Amino acid sequence: MGLTDADEQPDALDEEVDLATKELGTPDAVFRAGGRWARVKAIVGILLILYGVVANYVWWVHGPAQFNHLQFHILFWPPIIGTALLWFLYRNRGLRVLVFPTGLLRLRPDEVESFPWETIAVVRQKTDANEPEYRWGVNGQLTACWLPVSVPAVQVWNAWFEIERADGTKTRFTPAVADYTDLAERVQRGTFSVLWPKLLADLGRGKSVAFGDLFVTPEGLRQGDRTLSWAEIKEVSLVHKILTIKRKNTWRTWLVKDSSQVPNLHVLLGILTVLGPKKVEEEPEEEAMAE
Repeated sequence: MGLTDADEQPDALDEEVDLATKELGTPDAVFRAGGRWARVKAIVGILLILYGVVANYVWWVHGPAQFNHLQFHILFWPPIIGTALLWFLYRNRGLRVLVFPTGLLRLRPDEVESFPWETIAVVRQKTDANEPEYRWGVNGQLTACWLPVSVPAVQVWNAWFEIERADGTKTRFTPAVADYTDLAERVQRGTFSVLWPKLLADLGRGKSVAFGDLFVTPEGLRQGDRTLSWAEIKEVSLVHKILTIKRKNTWRTWLVKDSSQVPNLHVLLGILTVLGPKKVEEEPEEEAMAE
């Protein structure tokens, strides 16, 4: 979980965090780059570089000094990955993220960015998650949908999520932030609470809503000149970062798309669950929060 007021000592926050807390109140959670996870990754990066130095010395000075594809992977990839890992951690030094009920603040030395939920138009993410999480209200209405994120063991730069305001201002978060999985869930649930009612309202007025080049309409889905009615959807799946939508009565898939290229994927999966073929056991929000 993110660091809450009870978990964090006041003298551990920098001036900007302290000022923001005084002006906006106590945040629901405070996230920061660094911590035990970052220290472990820094050690891994250093060890990979040291391995590369020693291995190359032994191979080229005391060994056969031959070079081929296999030697490249053995001798050069580890130090390259180690250097990239240390650079990744260095770039995110000093980062703080404060999450409030109405949005979040991203703070770095001499830099403060505000992202209220109602101003965020797009959420993009790169994750290995295959199964979304859903929360249902007491009336059977969908109240939340998000994709649990995972953290790669070494190549941590391959996991991220990005938020973009309506004015084009954007920022990206990575596992360099401690408790990254908790932060990703909070952002998705916070933005869902704003984007979901807008989607339902637009569909209710007969409008289509864009998710990149894929459009959700009152009648179904549209991509270019191709359409797929809600009744024609056979299956929706998300496997290995690929979103797949299948049409009934045919072996061909209707859509295959890299999930990281789909804006507001958590909202799209929500409407596909409500109007599409996938059935989810309803779980009242109150019970889910109590678990």
